[in-house]
Amino acid sequence: MASETLLKNIDTTAMAAEVALSKVKSETSGLVTKVPHVYVDITNLSPQVKEEFNVPVCCENTGPFCSMLWFCLSFTFILPLIFYLFSLSADVLTANSLQTISVVLLIIGTLYCCCLTSFPSLIKDGVLCIPKGPANTSAWEVSDSKNNKQSVKKLKVIVNPHAGVKAGKSNLSICKDIWENMGIAVEVIETTHAGHCRTIAMEESLDDCDALCAIGGDGTLHELCNGYLARDDEDSTPLGFLPGGSGNSIMAGFGTWDMAEAAKRIGNGGICLMDAIEVSTMEEKIVSINTICFGLLGQIGSVAENFRCLGPARYNAVAVGKIMLGYKEKVVISLEDADGKIFQLEDHYLAIFINQTQHFGKGLRCAPTALVDDGLMDFYAIKAGSVTRGDQLAMLQQMPTGSHMKHPGIYQKQCKSCTITLPGPGIFVVDGENVKHNGKIKMICRKNKVPVLADRGSLALQL
Repeated sequence: MASETLLKNIDTTAMAAEVALSKVKSETSGLVTKVPHVYVDITNLSPQVKEEFNVPVCCENTGPFCSMLWFCLSFTFILPLIFYLFSLSADVLTANSLQTISVVLLIIGTLYCCCLTSFPSLIKDGVLCIPKGPANTSAWEVSDSKNNKQSVKKLKVIVNPHAGVKAGKSNLSICKDIWENMGIAVEVIETTHAGHCRTIAMEESLDDCDALCAIGGDGTLHELCNGYLARDDEDSTPLGFLPGGSGNSIMAGFGTWDMAEAAKRIGNGGICLMDAIEVSTMEEKIVSINTICFGLLGQIGSVAENFRCLGPARYNAVAVGKIMLGYKEKVVISLEDADGKIFQLEDHYLAIFINQTQHFGKGLRCAPTALVDDGLMDFYAIKAGSVTRGDQLAMLQQMPTGSHMKHPGIYQKQCKSCTITLPGPGIFVVDGENVKHNGKIKMICRKNKVPVLADRGSLALQL
């Protein structure tokens, strides 16, 4: 009798999962453009395209910063050194005078750097006294959340062997060992070119499998979800995410960068419904499941491409350089919050990012309160001029723990939709992918559009 009750409960759970997935899939029609042309390969842009879309260069607006730097160097190093060298060949009285002047200039320069610049803010808030970040939380809502389960007997796995650490095949071996021990059959589909994962997710038959998985970085998972939401059929097969890239921001929100653990969670068959942000520009639609970046954060990749010799450090170098040069961009923003109230913002901003997950980059917990299934996206903006360069650099130092949330220079709002208007065409970043725009971008959070196999109780990672 007890076994009959157990079987009945399992059947009821499975039926609930199937109904939920069918409802999700029936509502996704028209969410994504099937063959979008808004993606940009920044390594292959012609001079004409760069000019048309205002692709940034490294050294813009260098005058003010160079003047400040020259003043600091002159008083703290160059002039004191010159006077000291002259004193070495002068008579005693003149030498004493020159050395006194040298010391006075050194003191003036040091006081200027320490008291009249933002350098102390960087040292205090970004190095010595970094505030404590918020506690780790799950990326999923706890209350009123359905935790459906299904039996997993066969998986189709898309592998990008060139993603991030280029260990796609060895990662696959780890997963296959786990799944074989769980009695799960595996069919492998290997990508051969950029965009191939999207095509597979859009066209591959899913009638003969229980989930479509992908091993790769955030870009691969972006392709997977965009292809899946562009399908013609009413298939409701869930997706499975496995970390195989250099950043793995999405998997940081899911609570693991461990390949074996991620494979186990997929094999367990727990289905969670994840939100997707519909991004519309240039009469095309794509979706974001991670982060959308404008301003400084949206242009780091374009500028850093010129400094590939620096390796991964080029992104931090470009960010610091742009901050020191006083980067800013005029933006008009319209936000609709959870209650339907509209907020209008218009100003010059250093950076804007809209997150679905809690992370971007290599584990930077930029949106520590974000939930992936609450029907809302988390909007953040750093106003140019509202904080000093030192404060801006300190914020970057605070992002790994999410402690930047307490900084008064950051504007934060949870919203259902957001429209951003820029002075002209340009490039922004969606889930790590460079995307062109015509000056207007509309974003709408679509609740529970992507069924994924995940552990709802897992806490998001924090470095």
